[in-house]
Amino acid sequence: MRATARRVRRWIALTALAALLVHAPSASANIVADSGLRPNPDGFSFESYGFGYADLNAAQMQRIYGRRVCMSGKGEKCVLRPVMRFLVMASNLALGGGHCYGIAILSEAIYQRHLLPPGLHLAHPARRARP
Repeated sequence: MRATARRVRRWIALTALAALLVHAPSASANIVADSGLRPNPDGFSFESYGFGYADLNAAQMQRIYGRRVCMSGKGEKCVLRPVMRFLVMASNLALGGGHCYGIAILSEAIYQRHLLPPGLHLAHPARRARP
């Protein structure tokens, strides 16, 4: 099982790396669009986190999908079904580089005023005063 999991992780990592290399713009690429959003001052005050943080575990999978994800046990003693173990492994591997995409999209949505949570006080309201 461990050899299979290693092969799956290696395949996922290589596929992700290949996708990044194929779609990576050159350093001399021209900027063709600019929304005006800047990480400072428009972004969040915290950094996205990367490897070393466990994003999902058995207890969290139970909260999301219910007790049926466990072959036995519950809570921290849950023994996940094989497909759920794979989902945890794949999700944690995919999220291991951080949550950059989600944070970037949320920042842009707030910046463009598509999403303005109640009680949110904008640090730079003058920058948001656009027609």
